[in-house]
Amino acid sequence: GASILWTLGHLYDYRCMALGALGIEVDREYEAMFSDAPASEGSEYPSLKEVLTKWYALAEILAETLGNVADDALITAEGERTQLFNALNFYAWHEASHMGAVNMIRKELGLLSASEVVIARMRKAREEAEAKKAEAGES
Repeated sequence: GASILWTLGHLYDYRCMALGALGIEVDREYEAMFSDAPASEGSEYPSLKEVLTKWYALAEILAETLGNVADDALITAEGERTQLFNALNFYAWHEASHMGAVNMIRKELGLLSASEVVIARMRKAREEAEAKKAEAGES
């Protein structure tokens, strides 16, 4: 089956396609490796560090671009979903499906799932903020 690295490369390419649907052209440098070809043993894949570096940079562009999408680009005046809405809906579903598989792999390896990592980081940030308030004498 697909490894976590293959899945991240695959989703990176799909995020490039989502940006394309939003009118932002991004080089789909991983297309041949992660979208047009099935998962392999991975010897020809880029490093996890490389994929994650590109993932985080692309995530910023995607978040900013999505934040600037006008309502009428998604829903018509008649209340109908647009082609863009449907495309973005598919990309979100596709990513969630693959991330579910990643989480199953992580759990099988004895690691926290992505949601557990996020929750732990949020809890830690909240606790640190509360500790700073207590140190400053605030409540």
